[in-house]
Amino acid sequence: MDANKIVDTFGIIRSIHEIVENTTKAGTKFTKRSVTIEDKNKDTIDLVFWGQRAVNFEVAVNTIITVKGAKINEYQNVQYLSVLSDTVTIFNDTNNAEILRYTSILIYRH
Repeated sequence: MDANKIVDTFGIIRSIHEIVENTTKAGTKFTKRSVTIEDKNKDTIDLVFWGQRAVNFEVAVNTIITVKGAKINEYQNVQYLSVLSDTVTIFNDTNNAEILRYTSILIYRH
């Protein structure tokens, strides 16, 4: 995937990591939480929620999540998706017909 590209994606939540609080070299404090999602091909990628979105994230494992407008980033040769908008949809029912309107999963590898 091309770094800095904005994509829409969805997958099944496979793990939810603890909140991490850190400080940049410039002294700016930040909060983040990573959520690992998996697509139909069993490929995984982390969604990273920042600030209050990280703190307020209360969704269960095995829930389907969709994100519109995630930014592809890379840190130490590992790609992840930064959730930049509030356009996140949660589906608790995996048989929900609304999921079918998402025709492709944009998680892919080179």
